[in-house]
Amino acid sequence: MNQNLRVLLVDDDPVVSKCIMRQLEEIGCVYRVTPSHSRALAALERDELINTVLLDHGATHGRVGDFVSAARSIRDNIKIIGCSSNDCRREFAAAGVPQFLRKPPDLFELEEMLGLRESSGHDVSDTRIGTDPNSDTSCLRFTYGERVRIAVGSLKGLEGIFVSVRTGGKILVKLKNEVYVEAYHHRVEKGSA
Repeated sequence: MNQNLRVLLVDDDPVVSKCIMRQLEEIGCVYRVTPSHSRALAALERDELINTVLLDHGATHGRVGDFVSAARSIRDNIKIIGCSSNDCRREFAAAGVPQFLRKPPDLFELEEMLGLRESSGHDVSDTRIGTDPNSDTSCLRFTYGERVRIAVGSLKGLEGIFVSVRTGGKILVKLKNEVYVEAYHHRVEKGSA
């Protein structure tokens, strides 16, 4: 358990929150979850041990700058990491939050942002999966947002978009109904019918 890292997850999407909560548990972080920026500010006032905020853009209702100012007036050294399924990194950067994660985040990237892993230069938007990342013949190449189809197993035929690499040789696929599933990379193929 990483007792020194106390994370406040601010996200109004229960499905994505659950996914990130599982990642935080796997990392061994102590965390709290709240669905709104106002509750997050109250949590910061009550719990002085919180040192990192994972802030969903939607939970601020477009008022990222207001939240950041209020949070830093409570605790000036609070680390804030912006999160969104859309690319909102410019808005977060303009509010003084240079770190940004696409949701749902890749586990390795989340660990890097939290300072638990040295940066590997891993970019979830362009990921190779397979036995040899330098060989096009033994790897499938998936790009964030690319259409994929699960070709084998109980999820066969489901279509969605590639989101990120997971641990244990799995990838995360977002289905059309906003549900996220994990599948082993060798069971997924590019494209959809």
